[in-house]
Parts: sequence; C-alpha cells; structure tokens
Amino acid sequence: MPKNRPTLQVKVPLPRVLYKYLPLKYAKELLSKGAIRVSTAAYYRNEEDAGAGRQDATEATRTVKYVAPGPMEFTAASPPPYPVNEWINITEATHWRLKEGVSLSMKYDNPNTLVYCMSARFGQDLMKQFHASACVAIQKPTQFFQLVSEHFPLKYSWVALRQCEYRQRTEDVTENSGLHPVFLKPPEYACEKEWRAAWEPVSESQLAGPHVNIVCEALKRCCRLYCIAELS
Repeated sequence: MPKNRPTLQVKVPLPRVLYKYLPLKYAKELLSKGAIRVSTAAYYRNEEDAGAGRQDATEATRTVKYVAPGPMEFTAASPPPYPVNEWINITEATHWRLKEGVSLSMKYDNPNTLVYCMSARFGQDLMKQFHASACVAIQKPTQFFQLVSEHFPLKYSWVALRQCEYRQRTEDVTENSGLHPVFLKPPEYACEKEWRAAWEPVSESQLAGPHVNIVCEALKRCCRLYCIAELS
C-alpha cells in the first residue's frame, strides 16, 4: 500500500454484490483495464452532463430548518439549540429575539464531493432508467474499494461507503440526522437501492475538474460483466 494511505474503514455491512450500471464502453474499460471514473455531485446536477435518468438538480444538498415554537431570546448565556448555535454568531454583545413561528434554516451544499454510484439490486427497470447499456457486478466490494482508495489522489479524503437514505432533503432541526448530503435522496428514488462511495477534496483550490479517473488492474478481478442491454 502506498505511504500515507489509511486502511479503508467501512462501518456498515456490505451487500454480497453491488451493481454498477454504465455504458458498455466504460464496462469494457473496467473489465479489461481496471479503469473507473468517479464524478462530482455537481456533475450529476446537470442533465446535459449526467444524462437522462441520472440527473438530480439538488444532488448533495440538505436543508435543516428551525421554527421558533414561541417567543425566543438567545444570548451568550442562553444560546440557541444545536445546530442553530452554529448558524448565528452569538457574542456577549448579541441579543437575538425571534417571534413565534419565525423560521431559520441552513442549507448544506457539497457540489465537489466525488461519488461512485452503485445499486444493491439488479433490474431491467434500472437498466432502462439509467439508460445503461451494461451492468457490472462488483462481487468483492470491500476489496474493490480498498484498491480504489489506495489509488485515489491524496488531495481527496475518504468520506464513507454506505447505502443512501430516502427521505426529503429538508429536515426539521429536531430530526437533524447529520447525514452527509451526498447519501440523502428523495423518496421517489427508493427503488434504486443505491449505495455510494464518496470522497471530499482536502482543499477547494486543488479541484481539477468534474472527474477523477482511476486505473488499477486488480479491480477487474473484483467484478464481472453481469448484463448487456438488448438492442431495440
């Protein structure tokens, strides 16, 4: 393992197989060269880039909302509840007053998070939804992502490999999950049973583009071609 590469930490049980829906061209590159492309969340917000069936204009966003249950006063001695205390600057000279029903909100936006998308299930419906011409079965997902992590540029840090949660992207402060926005998707996408691996840029100034290309020949031994779409 290259120096300065931490061992991949996966904190949740993985499915035995994860399915990657993609164009046949990229499936062949993965299976012959061990080549993959990891894209930013911002890339998936644009239908012209991501393509029909993959575009999500609010990808990697989450809004937390606080509604004052009654007249409220916030001071340094009596600060607002978490995470509202991180949204407003309370000092010794600050005195905030909120009327009942007044709302405050914070939008968490992570357009530069890099994400590799998969599914825990195979289905012809997903082949059609993603306009995919092939599906690759990742049969050794832990080994696969350990290899990807070892070859990832050092200017990105590992976030997680986990399943997406399907609920609205606006949460009440009392329901604030703290979930990274890239793993949050609206309920209408629940049929996808999506899993994601994600990385964050260490510094925004080091961003080089919407994709990171990884080539590791050992990756091809972790997966196989599962399906090719029938020509219509």
